Amino acid sequence: MTKGYLAAALGLGAAILCVAPALAQQTEFRISAGDLKQALDQFARQSGREIIYKVDDIGGVRSPGVRALVAPEDALDQILSGTGFSSRFDSSGAIAIVKTGGGDDGAARTDGGGSEIVVTASRREQLIRLVPASVSAETGRTLARRGATQLEDIVRNTPGLSNPGPGSGNKTNLTIRGVATGTDPGLKQTTVSLMFDDIPLDPGSAGLGATNLRLVDVERVEVLRGPQGTLFGSGSLSGTLRIISNKPDLTGPGASAELTGAATRGGEGSIWGNAMVNQALIPDRLAIRAVGYGFQEGGWIDNSRTGETDVNRNETLGARLAVAARLGERLSVDIMGAYQMSKDFAAGESLYAPVVGANDPYGITTSRQSLESRLESALVNLGLRYDFDALELISSSTYIRRKASLNDDAGYYTEVVGLQLGIPGLTGSTPAITTNNSDIFTQELRLVSTAAGPLQWTLGGFYLSAKADGGQWVTAPVLAPILGSGNLAALSTEGEQEELSAFGELSYTIGDRLDLTAGLRISDTTLRFDTLSSGLLFTGSPNPAVQVATVIRQSDTAYNPRFAIAFRPSEDLTLYVSAARGYRVGGPNLTAGLGGPNIPRAYSSDNLWNYELGAKGRAFDGTLRYNAAAYFIDWSNMQTSLSLNNVGHVGNAGSAHIYGAELEASIQITAQFEVGGSVSVNKAETASTVPNLTRTTGIVGITPGLRLPGSPEFQTSGFAQFNFDVAGNRAYLRASGQYVGDQYTDYDEKGTRFGDYTVADLRVGIALDRVEVIGFVNNLFDGNGKRSAMNRSTVGPIIAQPQIAYRIRPRTIGATVRVNY
Repeated sequence: MTKGYLAAALGLGAAILCVAPALAQQTEFRISAGDLKQALDQFARQSGREIIYKVDDIGGVRSPGVRALVAPEDALDQILSGTGFSSRFDSSGAIAIVKTGGGDDGAARTDGGGSEIVVTASRREQLIRLVPASVSAETGRTLARRGATQLEDIVRNTPGLSNPGPGSGNKTNLTIRGVATGTDPGLKQTTVSLMFDDIPLDPGSAGLGATNLRLVDVERVEVLRGPQGTLFGSGSLSGTLRIISNKPDLTGPGASAELTGAATRGGEGSIWGNAMVNQALIPDRLAIRAVGYGFQEGGWIDNSRTGETDVNRNETLGARLAVAARLGERLSVDIMGAYQMSKDFAAGESLYAPVVGANDPYGITTSRQSLESRLESALVNLGLRYDFDALELISSSTYIRRKASLNDDAGYYTEVVGLQLGIPGLTGSTPAITTNNSDIFTQELRLVSTAAGPLQWTLGGFYLSAKADGGQWVTAPVLAPILGSGNLAALSTEGEQEELSAFGELSYTIGDRLDLTAGLRISDTTLRFDTLSSGLLFTGSPNPAVQVATVIRQSDTAYNPRFAIAFRPSEDLTLYVSAARGYRVGGPNLTAGLGGPNIPRAYSSDNLWNYELGAKGRAFDGTLRYNAAAYFIDWSNMQTSLSLNNVGHVGNAGSAHIYGAELEASIQITAQFEVGGSVSVNKAETASTVPNLTRTTGIVGITPGLRLPGSPEFQTSGFAQFNFDVAGNRAYLRASGQYVGDQYTDYDEKGTRFGDYTVADLRVGIALDRVEVIGFVNNLFDGNGKRSAMNRSTVGPIIAQPQIAYRIRPRTIGATVRVNY
């Protein structure tokens, strides 16, 4: 019996066993985002409930609205989400709207009054506790409150999410639930799809780094654990991270600004800031929102070979402009343009072993030249939404121009060539430049049911067309007088990726307690790469006229179903089981000629099935929130990072099994005091034999039972926040910490060990009318934990790279001033 039939049989059996009587009458609510007073008035009319509030209290507050078939209590939860208000029954039986206890505007996750985050993980708005999947979400206000500005900050607070990538910034390598086979994704598609609103930022052909989109003026961030191939397509192999931006506010003007300065122990200072302006040009009809930001983060690693200090600094600049128009009562038009340029002046690597006698024994690199990477992205999106009463038509059209470059020094090749020519000790600058530029167009159309009733559905189509060009050039000027040319390697490539998908998902509710969900996505993907290579390392001749041409063609059709059953024994508890399939496209090994004939020209797609059992809900009048899940993952034809003759490449390494569990919870102990945390445990091992693969350590072959590289077996995080008043002003103190278990760069706990570290942060803030002042200490105890690492490597007798580690930033002390209008 196939996995798909097995999942369907399990779903049908559970459905027969779990049918139960009705719980509460659901109502279709259609309340648009906007002024909270208007939203509450509409809720009163649509629900027939009496609402009591103070107009002066809620004036100027914005509500996310609600558009869903839910119970009235859940609809009110959504309307109040993130507003700083909650609901309770007064003595007359009416619903009173009151300020959240303690005045903590940022605690939308748990405020003691029932307010919860609304997510769109299923492509429709739902309370997070009703989604039959493992989802974490944080509002933009909560992210700002804890100082989250980039992807690494999301990793530190989300169970099952990790980053074994070599460095942060442009070298981030997001993984979920241990679905990893190395520290550096290279040019292959990552296992976690990164999305901005409905836009996939890094499709398969857009390699050479991850878009480290800064978290500025965002509504929320959602992390969907488990494969999301049915609704979100390729690259969602182990999950999806969605950044949802704040949209223009049609109700009135608004503005905010923020400035942060920080000092890092043993390194340069840092400064960053952002500003936002919103203006309703025609109230309730036309609005514009502009955002700009800049980050200059100082380095702390010194290069002992070149004499440079603090080489691993980062510069990021970005801007976003959005226009929202409501043309009548049915048609909405949203236009958004965004740009970001991020430059890592070095990856941040340091020697793995401490250097005796050095001022900073953990902050030294010996690179011949500090690696530099630059990633520049510009995008334009047109969103259309039309209301047909019983359904909505949603269109999203996007163009992305993505330019990536990586500059390094390959001086070890010059030394090896010198030995072969009988010139020992031959050295010289050997620039190695790698580029990848992409033009990406995506179009998605969705029809979403909105009518009241037990059957809800989503149908859609997706098209992607990506054209890429780039290559790698390695030049040794010192060899030009000897060989007539310093051309060691010159590789140029042109590629295309085209994907056409159709998807749909149906959900049927029985007795208001049982939801049965089934979905399917069919995707057809075609890849084409044409390469032209020359140079001594490729052809044996430095003459640029001696060339080798290669044509790579690859096509694949993927079927990705999803099944889920959710049972709600009460309004405060959701139990679910699910089975889902995800996939990732294949691709070329562009530098195969450097390592000899045993490196394949291309690698195939891989896929996995995720079987999951979960529970989520709230207790004690909503003061306790929790989300728990246990899962089994069956990964087939997994793509893995390999190395042959010091040439990194990708191959397919058979199958793997992953078992794990995760839990996140928070509790509002009092109106002023909240604690929370998360924990994930994971066991990821190979399940088949592949005898001829040369791993990154030089060990040949894979057998069953080997632990996967870059896969932590244990992670945990926690926080405690105390809210209080100072002279009538709201203030808070927040402490948080994270532990990451040990990991390895190769299978079977071979290679270089990293992880096994703890980091703690402390923040204190006070809100003075429209101004908020925050002080913080990151890495409070000044740990030197290794976030990632790379093995020692050689080319012949020459050391190409010593054993290195990528460490967490040393203790950093800073302050933020935030102003809201």
